[in-house]
Amino acid sequence: MSQNVPHIHQIVQDALRLQKQNLSAQQRILVEYTGTLNPEIIADIETRIESLLKTEPLTKTQSKKLFFICIETLQNMFIHGATDKEGKKHNYFVLTASDEQFQMQVGNLTETHSVEKTKARIDEVNAFESPEALKAFYLDHLDNNQISEKGGAGLGFITIGMKSGQPIKYRFSYLNEEVSFFEMEIKISRNG
Repeated sequence: MSQNVPHIHQIVQDALRLQKQNLSAQQRILVEYTGTLNPEIIADIETRIESLLKTEPLTKTQSKKLFFICIETLQNMFIHGATDKEGKKHNYFVLTASDEQFQMQVGNLTETHSVEKTKARIDEVNAFESPEALKAFYLDHLDNNQISEKGGAGLGFITIGMKSGQPIKYRFSYLNEEVSFFEMEIKISRNG
């Protein structure tokens, strides 16, 4: 994909800076990354997250849930994120912790033509009123879904919603007809 968006790197940096400014005094940053994603960088971030989770007072189930959501989010950014004219995927990823919860804020380029479909998918996940109903939807989707051209099965937002147990917040910033900037916030309670 080729687009003429000036200063994509600066757009990502500004979005990350704003996210960090909006953190509460109780939130501490555990992992922060900004730049392009590739499999090696994702593996490095995964290792950092895994090491940090060992230092947090979490049950094994809580740790696995949080790790899974982080990995699913990174993989979604890598698989579905759009590229700049040099073929790079510009992203940010911030994982924070407070006494009550973990919070993940992420941002990546996305193809503008896919914005409405992505909004609809997240809104559909957020509309479920119970974890049981969302799990039933997931199982039905799993049985009836096909692999997309990008290699995904469309389960990312569903599994993130199931595991986090909270609505997914998101925002899109239109950049041009080809590319937009997608930001997402996921909260994971320490009590869940």
